[in-house]
Amino acid sequence: SIFNTTGAIGSNLVPANTVRKGSKYKIYSHGDIQTNGSNKTFIIKTKLGGAILEQKIITLPNLNQGSQYTFNGEILLYEIGNAGTAIAKSFFNFAFTNQQNETENFFIDETNNTTFQTTADALADITVQWDTNNANNIFTCHSLSFGKIY
Repeated sequence: SIFNTTGAIGSNLVPANTVRKGSKYKIYSHGDIQTNGSNKTFIIKTKLGGAILEQKIITLPNLNQGSQYTFNGEILLYEIGNAGTAIAKSFFNFAFTNQQNETENFFIDETNNTTFQTTADALADITVQWDTNNANNIFTCHSLSFGKIY
């Protein structure tokens, strides 16, 4: 989880009974990424409570000299469901600079039709998992912020 970093700012907790139709949350993160060759993939997953908001497989070029990345976006609670549930839509952008000093972008736009409970505290979480375990595949987070947009 990239929330378990020393650079995290704010709480990733969405308190119980605070979610309304139209509630919006902003996530921003940046750090370093490095691969041990080309065509390395990882899965980036965003969750709110027990609901997976998005899960995207990203294939990277050779970043053996390292690069910086940004991951930012919003979570919009666009529908309140039955008895304390909500449905979320997420919009994210994952961007990095390749070895030719060009910015590459991956846009993630998902509607989560799985509801999550709004009557209990819900943790927002972002995880990154490489497809292969290699010490040269590195994903570090320098800063992370999460907050409600009013």
